[in-house]
Amino acid sequence: MFLEDELGLKHGEKVGLDERLLAIEQLPQIAKILNLSLSWKQSLNLHGPDGTEVTVEGEGEKLEAVTPILEGSIPWTFPRISPEHLRAMIRDLIPCNEAPVISIRHRGRERSLARE
Repeated sequence: MFLEDELGLKHGEKVGLDERLLAIEQLPQIAKILNLSLSWKQSLNLHGPDGTEVTVEGEGEKLEAVTPILEGSIPWTFPRISPEHLRAMIRDLIPCNEAPVISIRHRGRERSLARE
């Protein structure tokens, strides 16, 4: 089954929640489909986006929680663009053939973007 292969979970398995699983919004639905027994450091009633609810065994008073428990982001990192590549991009975006020269001011210096 796709869920079992992709997540490494087996039907009917007892699963301790880790950061990877706590970041899955559909965790309650997956737990219901695979008949998983979930455990974590805190006892929870875990609610999914569609209203699916599962019990997570743990310590302390049972709390209500909505998935995902941990929200993460993947930051965007862009390589620094070289002046030559920037000029080429501007030439592609601005029809340079209509004007003899296009100039920009960069760090106090004027630069020509005319086709060479």
